[in-house]
Order: sequence, then structure tokens, then C-alpha cells
Amino acid sequence: MSIDSVKIHFFSAQRSTPSPNGLHRAHYNGANLSMLFVNTNVSALKGMNFMSRVTERMNLSFEQLSSGSRINSAKDDAAGLQIANRLETQIIGTNQATRNIQDGISALQIADGAMDEITNITQRMRQLAVQMSSNTLSQEDRDGAQLEIEELINAANGIAESANLGGDTPLLEGPDVNFTANSDADIFARVTGMMEQAEANIKAHYGLVGDGEDTFQMLISNHDGAGNVVAFVTSAAGDVISMTLDRDDFNGSISNIDRIIEHEMVHAVMGNQITAAMPKWFTEGTAELIHGADDRLVVDVAGDPAALMAGWNPSSAANSADYSRAYVAARMLHDDLKSAGHSGGMSALMQTMADGDTLDSGLQKLLGISQADFETRVANEGASYIESMDLTNDDLGGIGALDSDAMGTRNAEDAVGDAFSYAEQPLEGFKLDWSAAGFKPDEKKTFQLQTGSNAGEQSSFSIRGGTAERLGLAGVNVSANARGSIAITDKALKNIHEIRREIAGTMAELESMQRNNTAMVINTSDAKSRIKDTDFAAATSELTRNQIIQQASSTILAQANQTPNIALSLLS
Repeated sequence: MSIDSVKIHFFSAQRSTPSPNGLHRAHYNGANLSMLFVNTNVSALKGMNFMSRVTERMNLSFEQLSSGSRINSAKDDAAGLQIANRLETQIIGTNQATRNIQDGISALQIADGAMDEITNITQRMRQLAVQMSSNTLSQEDRDGAQLEIEELINAANGIAESANLGGDTPLLEGPDVNFTANSDADIFARVTGMMEQAEANIKAHYGLVGDGEDTFQMLISNHDGAGNVVAFVTSAAGDVISMTLDRDDFNGSISNIDRIIEHEMVHAVMGNQITAAMPKWFTEGTAELIHGADDRLVVDVAGDPAALMAGWNPSSAANSADYSRAYVAARMLHDDLKSAGHSGGMSALMQTMADGDTLDSGLQKLLGISQADFETRVANEGASYIESMDLTNDDLGGIGALDSDAMGTRNAEDAVGDAFSYAEQPLEGFKLDWSAAGFKPDEKKTFQLQTGSNAGEQSSFSIRGGTAERLGLAGVNVSANARGSIAITDKALKNIHEIRREIAGTMAELESMQRNNTAMVINTSDAKSRIKDTDFAAATSELTRNQIIQQASSTILAQANQTPNIALSLLS
């Protein structure tokens, strides 16, 4: 027996054998009896170990139940925590992206509301144009109505420029334009604005508009130097091929370029709508009549109408005098048609020819005379007609104006509406091909939205400019061109409707993205919940189980702690 421990051995009457761990076990009557220790209470140690484990599990259950989370630290489930955090990042980012989308929808609603009021303004402008299209009103009446038009234009611009989402980014101004003066981009913006206004005038006064399918190229070159041909249209029967501009003439050396562009647009529209061959005097005379050419005629007539008309040649358009004679013939024909009861004058003949008549058959149908008869009349009566014309007033003699139709005075400045165009396709009756021009108008302002949680998940939407100039309203002039202004406002209303339709489509697209983001947040939250959140049914069941085990463990541990007391009874 050692001095540091007390060992009590029960020896069998038969034998004693060593145990596998080196200790002795006594066998008595076939029974296997364990040794009794005082210093080391193995049963208590085991009981304490199990009780510590069950207490740790209970603490985990308490933590999970009180926090609602299955994973409260990395030790609980490191892999699960990483996945749950990644999902939480996606949820937070997607929620912010949804708010971004809501901001975008709000911006579009502001833009749509502004365009609604601009629609009302345009309707009022059209109402004034209709009112001023009667020739029973005085020039003073027309000038007063034009003052209201100018105020309405300013109001439309103010509304478009102030439409923003509480910041410094206007929604309806269109893209920033900083064209260098007389650059190709600047020239095209000016010319397409003239073309848009001219198309409206042609539609109003001749009843013709392109079929909307014909495409022609916009070309610019140094054609023949400054002071010569400014622009020309190349076409075949029923097909306009191109419009070519001479950049040398856009440096300010030639005035009234808008009238030249309108002249060429008449050729384009007539070439598209009228397939029959037409004499030179008719094509050039009607192209001059659209805006008036009294100023040219004054120079060419030189005080001698008879001398001018002595050179009448229906098939010639070689010089300015030929253009003046053609203009006189067109004015005479317009008057004859009105006198025959065709209130639209030249418009009635144009529409008849667009339906398939030749000039000759159209004249016979409307006036009961042949083309040759009318041309003879021009030769015989052209000089006296010139003498009856008022070439001293400010009116240029254009169709729908004072001298031709007893409407408002239309001078050189007012002959064509003055407006730039930044639209890629500004015309109703033609499509423009910009591929050879090296330039393409930028008509829309683009806004970027972060619509997803990740870096590459952006969406953009574009809004066309809604200012008066970008809508085409800047050219409305009910004082000088009331009937043309009706067509201009009609085109502007069409532009407004297209803008609002695009806004509505974009809002629907953003609302779809918003719904998708909402569904994504729901599904991602569900996935994160399955990983991280506490299953209360399982957790409470586990807690109850561990509480029972803990109670049992404490009872057994108490008994195990009493085991060494047996040694005392032996010592006594």
C-alpha cells in the first residue's frame, strides 16, 4: 500500500488477474468488481462533462430563441454565415435599387405631367391658328393673336425647362447642344428645322405630304462655291433620292436660305406624290408660290412686265427670269382655280394630280381648259397680271398670305417658320438617311438608373426634348401663316403624343423591374431565413430535451459525488 493513496482490494478465494490497463481486478464468484478511488472520482468527472455539454447546448438554444437567429457567430456555422451575409448584401442592394427605380418612375411622372400641360398649350395655339385662318379678320387681329402665341411658346419652354426631380437635371430640355457655328452639325440642325416647317406649309397649302416610306439621303459638300446653288433635291418619279447642301453657302453670305429649302421640299413632296411628268414652269412656279417671290419678280421685271413675259417658255428654268415667269403663272393658276369655285386653289389641282391626273387632265377636270390653253393665256395675259399685282407692300405673295388669299402679311422673314430641329426623323412624309452625312441628330437625353444590386445591373431611359423648339412650335406664326400654323401644331401634337407614349412605355418597363426586384428580395429573404433564422419548433423541442437531460445529469452528479464516502465506511 502506497502512502499517497488508499486502495482496498477484495481478493478472490480463487485468483487475481491484471486488467488490460494494468490495474488489478478481483474476481469473486464470477463477478467483475471495479476498484474504489478517493482522489479521482471518475463517475463525477463524467457526470460533470455531460452536464457541461448539455448546459452548453441549452445556452445555444437560449441564444437562438432569444435572438431569433440560428447563427449568431461564426462558430455556430461559418459556411452558413458566409452564405447568409452574401444574401443579406444582395437584399440590401436590391432594396436600394428598387428605390432608385421608384425615383425614376417619379421623374417620368413629372415629365408626363409637364407634357400634359404643354399639350394644353399646343391645343390653344392650334385654336388660335384655326381662328386666324379666316380672311375676315384684320392684320391687327392677327398680330394680337400672335402676341398670345409668343407668350404660349414662352410658357411651354418654361414648363419644359423646370421639369426636374428636385435637382439641376432638367428632364425635358433634351440633350445639350453645343454646335460650332456653321459646322455640318449646325447646318443640318438649321436645315432640318426648315424642312419640318416647310413640310407643314406644303401640307397646309397644297394638301400634299410624303407617303412616309420614301427615304432620302442627307448630303453636304462643297458643291459649287459660295453664292451659287445652296441646295438641291435629286429624285425620280415617285422616289426622292437625296437632298444635297452646299456648306459654302451657310456662312451668312446668302439670306433667306429657309425659302430655298422650302422650294426644294416642294420638289421632294411633289416628286413623291405626283408620278406624271410636269412642265418646268409648274414645278418651279409652285415651288416659288409656297413662300412667295415678289422680291425676285420686282428685280426681274425691271419696270417692264411685257419685256419679262416676252421670254415666256413653259419648258425653261435656266435663270432667275424663268423662275419669275413661272411664279407669275402659278399665281394666275391659283387665282383661276379659286375663281372656278375651288376654295383651296392650287391645293385642289395638286390633290387631283396626286390621285393620278396629269397637269393637262387636271386642268380640264377643274377648269375645263387644256395645259396648252393655260400656257397660251399666260403668254398673252401675264404682263397685265403683273401690273395688277401689289409689288410694293411687305407681303411676298405666297399662297395663304395677304396678296394671294387676303390673309396675313407674310414677308421675307416670316416666309418659313424659324426653328431648329434636333430630331433624327423630323419629317412626317419622309425618312432621312444620315449614313453618308457623318452626323446623326441627338434628339433624346439619356438617364442612367442602377436597377440591380450588382455593378453591371444598370438600365437607362431616354426622353426627347419637350421645349417649343424641339416640338416644332417655335415656327408657329398665326399673323403671317395661320393655315400653315395649323399643320405645324398638328405635327407638334403628334410629337407630344410620341414623347408621352415613350414615357408611358418606360414607366411600364420600370414598374416591371420594380416588381421583379420585389420578388427577388422575397425569394432571397426566404433563402437567407432558411439558413440563418431559428426554427422555433425545433429549438424549443431541443431546449426541452436538454432541460430534462440537465436535470437528470445534476441528480446523477450529486450521487456520483457521494461515491467516495464509501471509503469512510470502510475506514471506520
